[in-house]
Amino acid sequence: ILRSQAAWTLYCGLNPEFGGLPIPPGVQWENFMREPLRAGLRSRVEIERYWIERAGALWRERPIAVLANLARRAAMWLNAREFSQEFDADAYRRYSWALSLPWPDFGWIGPLGIVGIFIAGRGDRRRALLLVYLAVAAASIAPFQLVNRYRLPCAPLLALFAGAGILQAIAWLEQRRWRALTLAGAGLAALCVLSWPDWWRLTERRIARHDFFIGAHCQDAGAYDRAVAAYRRSMERFSWDADSPYRIGQIRLKQGRQAEAMEMFHEALRREPQFPDAMAALARICLSQGDLEEAGRWTRNSLRLYPNFETALVLMARIAAARRDAPDEVAWYERALEEGASASTAIEFALRLAELGRLPESMDLLRRVYEEPRSRGLDRARAAMVAGALCAQRLGDADQARRWWERVIEMFPNAAPYHNQALYLTARREEGEFLNRAEAEGGKDGREMARDVIRFAQTMSDESASSMAFLPRQWVWGER
Repeated sequence: ILRSQAAWTLYCGLNPEFGGLPIPPGVQWENFMREPLRAGLRSRVEIERYWIERAGALWRERPIAVLANLARRAAMWLNAREFSQEFDADAYRRYSWALSLPWPDFGWIGPLGIVGIFIAGRGDRRRALLLVYLAVAAASIAPFQLVNRYRLPCAPLLALFAGAGILQAIAWLEQRRWRALTLAGAGLAALCVLSWPDWWRLTERRIARHDFFIGAHCQDAGAYDRAVAAYRRSMERFSWDADSPYRIGQIRLKQGRQAEAMEMFHEALRREPQFPDAMAALARICLSQGDLEEAGRWTRNSLRLYPNFETALVLMARIAAARRDAPDEVAWYERALEEGASASTAIEFALRLAELGRLPESMDLLRRVYEEPRSRGLDRARAAMVAGALCAQRLGDADQARRWWERVIEMFPNAAPYHNQALYLTARREEGEFLNRAEAEGGKDGREMARDVIRFAQTMSDESASSMAFLPRQWVWGER
């Protein structure tokens, strides 16, 4: 287990309220992980200490319940069923005839391996090393939440002891040692009774949403109809799945079907009332409709659940801008940056500063984004393109603008489409070649973006243009 995950996983494993099981993935898990944020903590060290202190307090206040939970989970570890937050083993087995064969699973390896520990290789010093490793592996996972992959370190060693136990049983059979065979068989039967039946209802408590992840893959690939179908299957199977309707809402919003998007966002909130992303999505729609009061209400509710939610912080800034409250707008953008907002938000803030007449601050912010080595190359290239545009349009300094765009050419040759745009703006690429290259890189959308750049080049000296209006849309909004 990674150190960054160990502390909260330990708390989940010890807490009897979770029954030893993982928190369902998605918004429920994310809300749980935001507890330290709501407590005002931000650094990894502080958050790790928070969960360790919670686990310690739990042990001090409810030791009997914690021990009972550990005993219950020890029995759950021996269960034959696969249990994971994300990986549905049965679904993947259906994809392959080889995987669907009746291979020995933990329901066999576990009981046989434990019996093998007691009957095989007694007196052999080499066996002790395997037992020590097995004991350490088991002890290292025992306090944590039940996830099938956590018991994998024990499985290979248990398989060795299972094989040795079978060989020992065959030897006893040949020697007609009926008493030893009877005792071993009784122990094996007891372990099988513990392992094979679904005493803990793990099958009906499964939380691995295979269809949701299929939908997410299709959505990323742009196959929206298949994505929506997969999300709907997940919604039908898991009544608590709020992420699927939220994702459908995102797709409908992208398709311009705003009413359907709002319906899906409300469905997501019906399934999970504490869903900051869905609240922010509704706030964005309200803002686009001019309902500033409702937009502000949804956004504030989102921030109460997720205090450093970048999307909500930026929405608050945009709501303030719509109200023409520049000081409040700047304060929200500054808070977003203090909370570690992305380069895209920093560029958006820089453009607003330019519109507000604070050009030196705007240029300084763009320069910081460009010089930040941890930022993506695309974001750094975009910051340089915007800085050059402000130099050309607001400062009337064509030479300085050219220097900014030449930096994009030199530093970011793979930053499509900005590299192509910089070549055109510095007169190193003809308009026809520029348009063809843009279409090759981004299709029809890429060609339309290139036309935005051409229009910008034709109006660079127009000082009456607003910084948000005269810039190509891609420079203003990035990949949003």
